[in-house]
Amino acid sequence: MKVSHKNFSPRLGIAYKLTQKSVIRAGFGRTYFGGNYDSVFYYLTSSYPIIAQQTIQQNNIYQGLFPIEQGPPAGAPPEFPSSGHLKPPSGTLLKPRPFDWKTEQVDSWNLTLEHQLAPDLKLSVAYVGNGGRHLAWGSNINAAPAGEGPLLPRRPYYQKFGQDNPFSYVCNCMSSNYNSLQFAVEKRFSNGYSLNSSYTWAKALDRELGGFGWSDQAINPYDANGSYGISGYNRASVWTLGHTWTLPYGKGTQHGTNATGIKKVVLAGWNFNGITTVESGFAFSPILGDASTLNADFGQRPDAVADADLYAGGHTRERWFNPAAFVAPAACCRWGNAGRGTMRGPGLSSADWSFWKEFEVRERFKVQFRWENFNFFNRANLGQPNNTTDSSTAGRITSLAGAGSGFGYVPMRRMQFGLRLSW
Repeated sequence: MKVSHKNFSPRLGIAYKLTQKSVIRAGFGRTYFGGNYDSVFYYLTSSYPIIAQQTIQQNNIYQGLFPIEQGPPAGAPPEFPSSGHLKPPSGTLLKPRPFDWKTEQVDSWNLTLEHQLAPDLKLSVAYVGNGGRHLAWGSNINAAPAGEGPLLPRRPYYQKFGQDNPFSYVCNCMSSNYNSLQFAVEKRFSNGYSLNSSYTWAKALDRELGGFGWSDQAINPYDANGSYGISGYNRASVWTLGHTWTLPYGKGTQHGTNATGIKKVVLAGWNFNGITTVESGFAFSPILGDASTLNADFGQRPDAVADADLYAGGHTRERWFNPAAFVAPAACCRWGNAGRGTMRGPGLSSADWSFWKEFEVRERFKVQFRWENFNFFNRANLGQPNNTTDSSTAGRITSLAGAGSGFGYVPMRRMQFGLRLSW
């Protein structure tokens, strides 16, 4: 491995006061990082011959690999000739990577206008963006391209060296970009309440980077740009509201300062706090289960039907999108034209609210009762639909958002109660 000593990580921030109540801010920064598990640790510690991973490839897509009752054939052990030139056995997964590995980086920038509406109230409008460079991307460079006939003769390194093994090549050769318009209103705590509300309208684009392809389309090693599209983790719209509100009744408030007895017990000491979130759905891509029209070592994707309504029939759990908007390519050996991120899954909404009641037993002894709720309205935030367009269950949703992965996971309503003593 060759180590680069040329990484330069600048930071720049500028602020300019337009008026007594308006300020413009701008900033730029570059950050370097080590990538995800797959592109760093996995490739460096599990490459042949440190670890021999058996991979059995098909000679054609119409025959099974082996009888399931017999199991896979035994893998061949590595051989270590005196020359030091290792020839991997057939069926061994190889994981090459370039020697001049560049450090992955992200450049971030923003331009913000802030205006003070009142002594305790501020509005800001910002453009926020970033660009990823030298990002990890992997594909099988020994994959047979689309074509007719058996797969083996079309594998590039089988033609050159007789290697039928998959070459899971990873490079830091991809980029990404993110652009957003962000609005925020902030009211600092006064007169018994505070709030912080923000809205983001954004788009993230990439080429299906390693580690971030949840049920995404297959990677075509011969057409990386064909995978350029909306990122699977992109939500176009996100609105959040955080608030704290104290009931203006009781000691030191507008009403009931001198209240006693039952009025004080029932009405004084209430607090309402919470975070409310409303988000649009994640982008997802159509895929095709039957790859026979491609006849390659990577998956097929469908063709988009011209002028077809993607959501004919509306959004339902049984059919979130219209499978008839996609068809398998009519002739052999062409990758479908239905791009990435062309559809949106179910949105997300959640209210995490808490209600507190404080009882003043004595001047220095207080009891606080808390009722805390997660997903207060018990909304079922649905997961992504089955995106295999030629499946009998295409468009059907069978899980909650993030179930099993934790990504974007919002459970059904949960409550917890607490009691806090202070003196």
